[in-house]
Amino acid sequence: ILKQLDIVPPDEAAASAIRSLLGESEAATSAEEIAWAVRKTLEHAAAGQPLIVVFDDIQWGEETFRDLIEHIALLSTSAAILLLCMARPELTEHNPTWPITARLTPLNENDVDTLIPIEIAGDLRVRIAHAAGGNPLFLTEMLSIAAETDGEVIVPPTLRALLAARLDQLEPAERQVLEWASIEGEIFHRGAIQALAPDESQVTPRLAALVRKQLIRPDKPQLVGEDGFRFRHLLLRDAAYEALPKAARADLHERLASWLEQHGTDLVEIDELVGYHLEQAYRYGVELGAPDSALGARASERLAAAARAARNRGDVLAQVNLWDRAADLVPDGAARPLLLVRFGWALDEGGELARARAAVEEAVALARESGDGQAEWLGRIALAGIRGNQEPEGASENMLREAEAAVAAGEAAGNHEVLARAWGLAAAAHSFGGRMGEYARALDRALPHARRAGDLPLEARLVLSKAPYFIWGPGHVEEGLRFAGEVFEQLGHVPGAESFALHVRGHMRARLGEFEGAFEDVSDFRSGERERGREREYAITSDCVWDVCLWAGDWKRGEDALREGYGMLERMGIEAGVQKVSLDLGDCVFRQGMVDEAERLSEIGEEVTAEEDMFGTAQWLTLRARVRAARGDLDGAEAFARRALTVPGNEFPELAAEARLALAETLRLAADPEASSWAAEALELYERKGNLVGAARVREFLANL
Repeated sequence: ILKQLDIVPPDEAAASAIRSLLGESEAATSAEEIAWAVRKTLEHAAAGQPLIVVFDDIQWGEETFRDLIEHIALLSTSAAILLLCMARPELTEHNPTWPITARLTPLNENDVDTLIPIEIAGDLRVRIAHAAGGNPLFLTEMLSIAAETDGEVIVPPTLRALLAARLDQLEPAERQVLEWASIEGEIFHRGAIQALAPDESQVTPRLAALVRKQLIRPDKPQLVGEDGFRFRHLLLRDAAYEALPKAARADLHERLASWLEQHGTDLVEIDELVGYHLEQAYRYGVELGAPDSALGARASERLAAAARAARNRGDVLAQVNLWDRAADLVPDGAARPLLLVRFGWALDEGGELARARAAVEEAVALARESGDGQAEWLGRIALAGIRGNQEPEGASENMLREAEAAVAAGEAAGNHEVLARAWGLAAAAHSFGGRMGEYARALDRALPHARRAGDLPLEARLVLSKAPYFIWGPGHVEEGLRFAGEVFEQLGHVPGAESFALHVRGHMRARLGEFEGAFEDVSDFRSGERERGREREYAITSDCVWDVCLWAGDWKRGEDALREGYGMLERMGIEAGVQKVSLDLGDCVFRQGMVDEAERLSEIGEEVTAEEDMFGTAQWLTLRARVRAARGDLDGAEAFARRALTVPGNEFPELAAEARLALAETLRLAADPEASSWAAEALELYERKGNLVGAARVREFLANL
């Protein structure tokens, strides 16, 4: 569709995603970015005149593809676009919520009778009408058989039998051409058939005869300089393919793969197509008891290349499928351990931790047996991260220990991929333990190795992962502004990175008192997330709005954003997001005098906050201290506030400052002179962060003591 339109959307970020999708650039992107960019392209095409876009057989589409269709349908409300999607009934069997506009029911008796020519009468007419069961394909094929048959016409009992009978009526040479065509698929090319049958000198006349007999029709070719054809119905293609012996299928698939390698270089999906045909050839060989390991390795290499392309575009489901198949094709191959590691990473990213762990554990065991150091260390790194998510107790120490060992091994081998992943694991370990300074330093160590390994998706993820260091951690506000500028410079070509940098800048500007610009930056970022269909990210970043509102003193705007985000996250079942937003919302409503609700939200936060989560623990303790103080329970308030002081100020200075300020507020109510010293500590922390607004508030508090 994109190639037919042959246009580029005016939005540069959308254009970048389209170029990446079409293989015209190696810029990393994501499934959400692609859906948004495709929508922008269609909207641009529909600006001058209405646009009809046809998708056929969507029941075979991956979930990512169906998400794209829904994204366009739901969000292209201002453009004159008609999406015409056709599918078999099994679409709704697996996706019962898919919206159906029209169901094609069997033809009624009158319509069936109308389609049967008057020349066909009597018993034959009745038998055809009865066997058709209202299926127009059965009718048209049966009528073709009747027109070409001399003598008694036999009406097959099923559509499958009918199509087989239709093929049996063909001349042997015509039938063979149709069977060769079935190897390529519903759409095929004249050159492919000639390559599969180099001794056949009459390919073009045979194709013309099949067109006359309405079994195939000319179609737009997908390859330059070729003639394209399409089976009149996919079931005809299936019938022709099933007539071939398995040995013939194996040979033809391998030959077609070789032809595609030479003639399909312009196809974006060339690796997946070639890999598929080699995979089919290999599997038929296995079924026939003659597995060809070299053929399996070729297929695996192609599918692995397709998996890497899927990773670059952020398509996790496609990655899982492709890495799995690539690994399965080399059951005893040297490449299997590393393929299993990459399969495990994809599963982990998709949230399938149990399957990911099993795949990586197998990879590590195989790598140790074969002496594959790279696969073993990458597997151990992956396994440590997965275990950390599954078993958080003691995760920080376990992950850090494995990361340090992997760094040593990576340095000894000079392996930049191992080093990038190892330092990334170290960063995650420090994050688990609340060591933000070490977290940032580990990311800085990981980044040059990812760049030298040529891993752009990993490089982009590592760069963007540093944002929390500047927003919530010890990074100075001015450093955060420089970081946002560096993201523009380093990753401006990566879709979504520019808006992400804007959001970091918005957080920093809020702390400097530049509220109008801060609201604009964060709003633009979140609007982009929603426009790209990233509802989870949109909901989670409601706390970004609150962060700006906290410093601007705009409690109502913050409350509206947080309530929206809280409801969305609760419906999605994202517990970690609910915990963060519930505590922010508790702080927000407390500042508006809603003490009861603030206490309830602090209790929710306490329930869902892990013991190791230093940040979340300090949040709910600080909020509870303020609630108790508001109720007049000064002893209880002081106890909670002092517990909140466990957060070190050099890791989360603003949170540590708020804990000290909460204690100072409580002590002031108790007329305790110690209040000023705790407030002074809060001031020092805000000044160290470069938070001018927070520092000004503490100065005002001190002035009123």
